[in-house]
Amino acid sequence: HADWNDVAQRALQEQQRLGNSVDALVTLSSLSEMQASQLQASQPVDLDDIVLEIAQRPGKVPVSAANVSAARIQGRPDLLERLVRNLVDNAQRHANNRVEVTLGSTDGVVQLLVDDDGNGIAQADRERVFDRFTRLDEGRSRDRGGTGLGLAMVRSIAERHGGTVHCEASPLGGARFVVELPSDYQGIATPPLGRKI
Repeated sequence: HADWNDVAQRALQEQQRLGNSVDALVTLSSLSEMQASQLQASQPVDLDDIVLEIAQRPGKVPVSAANVSAARIQGRPDLLERLVRNLVDNAQRHANNRVEVTLGSTDGVVQLLVDDDGNGIAQADRERVFDRFTRLDEGRSRDRGGTGLGLAMVRSIAERHGGTVHCEASPLGGARFVVELPSDYQGIATPPLGRKI
């Protein structure tokens, strides 16, 4: 006999996963059509506030934000929140015990590092992970909650804010994702920081 509670739970999980995939595809599509200079509703954003809030959310493993310092950029708060959340969610899915987030600003560049102590990503796959629907071995599958779109969205959001993202080996033993964003990016048609409208 079927365990109908189990069947219903799996159906709900699959429905949620499908909904997340559709939402991500819609966002990616709109980002693909958008030039950085056309980014709407942009404003000064304290990225450290977003990072600290997301780091405090419950997850599979705790997130250390001890090395987060002030960093302000020009951009869309909702998209930047999604960028950080996708990276932290990804790290938590694949970590064994630790995720660390580092944020700082130097010479007009804001750098965000997200490290985990999982199995890491082979050098040959470190670019491919940003392709849509890419899931690597090591259980990076729907069983782990991923849609294969989160990292593609991270790259698209970073690029629309004049930045970059790449993957490398983490000192913790797993993967490190590095996002660099220009703190003084002026491709977005809003007043510079500190200037009154």
